[in-house]
Amino acid sequence: MGIQNAIGNLAGIGAPVVTGMLVDWTGRYTLGFLVTGVVGVAGAGSWFVLVRQVEPIAWSAIAPNIAAAPA
Repeated sequence: MGIQNAIGNLAGIGAPVVTGMLVDWTGRYTLGFLVTGVVGVAGAGSWFVLVRQVEPIAWSAIAPNIAAAPA
């Protein structure tokens, strides 16, 4: 779980750096907003393609009922 959060938070570190470089390079924020929009659309598109149907997990079918076990 920690590795997933660490990798997910890399965008929070890299995005300001990349945006600042783009603003320094062009003198405008337009390219920074465009890159952000493209990354957002690519992320949403990949979610729709890669994530299968989301449904609740039936935990009772996976794990035995410990409370009902004889002592």
